[in-house]
Amino acid sequence: MSISLFLAFALGGGMVWKRNSEQKLQARAEQIIQKVENYRRLTGNLPKGLVDIGEVDSESGPIYFHPETETDYSVWFGLSLGESRLYSSATQQWTTGG
Repeated sequence: MSISLFLAFALGGGMVWKRNSEQKLQARAEQIIQKVENYRRLTGNLPKGLVDIGEVDSESGPIYFHPETETDYSVWFGLSLGESRLYSSATQQWTTGG
């Protein structure tokens, strides 16, 4: 097998792995968003942290939650160095940024 063909397979496989990893993190983050919304529906308030919804609240992530105001919050996870996916409850939209 030539080196260029090997590199093409290696890089392509890495891209598929990265995409699958991002999809898994996004799916997990969506579950957390649902738990936050359920907590809000039941209590009338946002949780103070992930522990309040039965999740591990760790500084090392991989998924983070932050109440922005009494009614709005953000959930995010890292993609690569300096890049993350961010959900804002105020807009109910995901954005990618650095």
